[in-house]
Amino acid sequence: MTDSILTLLKSLVQQVFDFCQQEIGNKRLSVKRRSVLGEAGLAIYELLEALKVSQADQILLERVLYAIYQIIYDDAALFYFSSFYYSYRNVQSDSDQVQRHFIKVNLDILAMRLKLRLVQAGFARFGSSTDGYFLERLERLTWGIKYIFKKKRSDFYVPALYTLLNLHQTLIELLGSGIDNNEKVDVNLQLVHVLLDEVISDEGMQQKLQSLPQLRFFLVDQQRRYQRLLGQKTSFKFDLVDFEALDWTPQLRCLVSLSYHDSNTFIEVCSELLDRWQKYASDIRPIEKILLLRVLVAWLKLEGDKHPLDLDIKYRFENGINLEEFMPKYFSAYLAIPQAPVDSNDLSKLFALDDQELRRRVANIMINVDPVVVRNEATKPHGSVEIADMEIPIELGSDGTYYLCMPFKSAREIRHSTVPVNYFYQIARPFAFFDKCIVVFITAKKCSQQLWNLIKQMREKYNWPIGVIEHKQLAALLKLNGQL
Repeated sequence: MTDSILTLLKSLVQQVFDFCQQEIGNKRLSVKRRSVLGEAGLAIYELLEALKVSQADQILLERVLYAIYQIIYDDAALFYFSSFYYSYRNVQSDSDQVQRHFIKVNLDILAMRLKLRLVQAGFARFGSSTDGYFLERLERLTWGIKYIFKKKRSDFYVPALYTLLNLHQTLIELLGSGIDNNEKVDVNLQLVHVLLDEVISDEGMQQKLQSLPQLRFFLVDQQRRYQRLLGQKTSFKFDLVDFEALDWTPQLRCLVSLSYHDSNTFIEVCSELLDRWQKYASDIRPIEKILLLRVLVAWLKLEGDKHPLDLDIKYRFENGINLEEFMPKYFSAYLAIPQAPVDSNDLSKLFALDDQELRRRVANIMINVDPVVVRNEATKPHGSVEIADMEIPIELGSDGTYYLCMPFKSAREIRHSTVPVNYFYQIARPFAFFDKCIVVFITAKKCSQQLWNLIKQMREKYNWPIGVIEHKQLAALLKLNGQL
């Protein structure tokens, strides 16, 4: 069974990855397409959190996730969560305007959910003015939702409830994230939850819920999460539905909601539907592929499969970097390394350098770069959102600006005789953040043969320009420049 799930999962990952790459390059994305792209970001984050993938696959998926975040959590588009601020006014407009308003509001809520995940992954930080406006202006959004039900605008009951549940979900996630402003989050959650109880007691809303299983499941999911948050025994249960009779989107959204609460039923239903998914998965819409990916990831997580997973994502970076020409252009005396004698005393001196001192001395031998930028990068403190130990912008003529990213490993940091292969992620991580990137790994000790093999494979497979200055080469380079 697990092999069948993995086969389908790998196919879906590649299809979702390709879809994301295409959409990321689209400069004129509609709000609806941005919403689908945002949902892909959630799916990718859940995959990375739940499954152990190869270091190369992790970097490629993080690259897409980071690009999606930059598109969705766009300060200009969010404009201080103005969609919240003007909600009461916008819901009094004509039907088309109200519909557009709820689509935009839900995209903005999704943006905060993505921001939370990027913070948890160490790719972003909370604390911007835009972050603050999410909580400050949230109450004004509830005014708009109240207006819908007060004026009996029943055509918008469903999007209004969906928006309220999305808010409720996001606030619960924020409350459990450990960020500051927990008190403000809690106040907003109480406000939203009270309104949610009022909305679902509306007779017209109850009638609409009968024909919308995915919304019923989402409602039960949120009620159960809220009761669990308060330490209460849950009184809400998922009703029985014929999953095979549901269309793709409601079926998969129901399963996403169910997966967190009833693992036995979830796995049983998924097992019954697997054959259908395998048969038709390549023909469904992007949003359905994204939802199916989320369901499969939840399934594998519940099955407890901890084996490393090679997704073998197909992708190739476009660049014309020739490392043999690049290295001597930016590292003084690089071409003289083979002729420079290095003895045990030189290596002892190299091994005695800590990370900070090693960065400083390498900075002193760099040429054709802004010396102020290099000095700042060499002395900057390490941080949780750091991309590499040094990140230096360089101009490559008609190719524009590239970033030369240099991860460092002093001898003190590596307890083994050589640098293990599991350090590859740290070396190649800059490719997750920069479209135009060159990595040069600086290490006092040799790379292990496994690490060298992986670097060569990734150069070939993805066209990643990764240079290495290691051990005796590094000692020679520093010695040639009077830095050892």
